[in-house]
Amino acid sequence: MRKLPALLVAFTMLIMLSLSVLAGGSGQAPIEIFVNGNRIVTDKTPIIVNSRTLAPIRDVAEACGIDVDWNGEMGEVTLSYGFTSAVLSVGKSEMRVYNSIIDELSTVELEAAPVIIESSTYITIRPALEAMGAKVEWDGDTRSIDVTAPKNAQGVKDSEKGEASDEKEITQIT
Repeated sequence: MRKLPALLVAFTMLIMLSLSVLAGGSGQAPIEIFVNGNRIVTDKTPIIVNSRTLAPIRDVAEACGIDVDWNGEMGEVTLSYGFTSAVLSVGKSEMRVYNSIIDELSTVELEAAPVIIESSTYITIRPALEAMGAKVEWDGDTRSIDVTAPKNAQGVKDSEKGEASDEKEITQIT
């Protein structure tokens, strides 16, 4: 009988510690995310788990011009940009990437599986955004993630100018 109160106290302390870490109570500055130099303002805070930064994907991806779809039944988030799509599944440490131009499907191993925290899907954003053509850098000194959005949303080059063309019709595969 004495073990039950001690276990209850230990469990309560573990829950409080976990919530403190999730709320940014680690005593460190909160992690900030910048896309093309502009700070992304979100009500969800990125977290560090096993030395990997996980962030709510929707706000960051949409700031890069990347489409985000959620399939709650399958527990999957799909990112689409130009001719590329990536599918990440909650609890699975892999990402499926499809490029419709070359009809290629590849699998990328993730260092941390996507998780759901307070109704938001948190992922390691580097592999997902880089699959879409973005550049992602972590600055440990400032605890910030700097994202350079992909340059060519359509994935098509204008043959005359060598520049991206927004006038071509694109079919996205998800």
